[in-house]
Amino acid sequence: MKNNNVRTAKYTVLDFIPKNLFNQFKKLANCYFLIITYMQTVKSISISNGTPAMAFPLTVIILISMAKDAYEDRKRHVADAEENDRMVEVYDKTTKKFV
Repeated sequence: MKNNNVRTAKYTVLDFIPKNLFNQFKKLANCYFLIITYMQTVKSISISNGTPAMAFPLTVIILISMAKDAYEDRKRHVADAEENDRMVEVYDKTTKKFV
């Protein structure tokens, strides 16, 4: 019997963090602030005396985006489960009837 399940969710429990972080840092703004955060740790060029001042705001933004993505993906999992549990009629070509 063929598996005809619908899957629209992007993530699983095991791959959520690595895939989501990869997607977060595809955004140019997040990459920019990550580079600035790193540059702030270099004392010779930093105006923050080697303290990564941008690390906290960047982390907060990433965590909020991850929470939003997790919530939306959870809703997709629930919708997928509802769709996959529905009863359907299947047309059988040999008998030319719905089964």
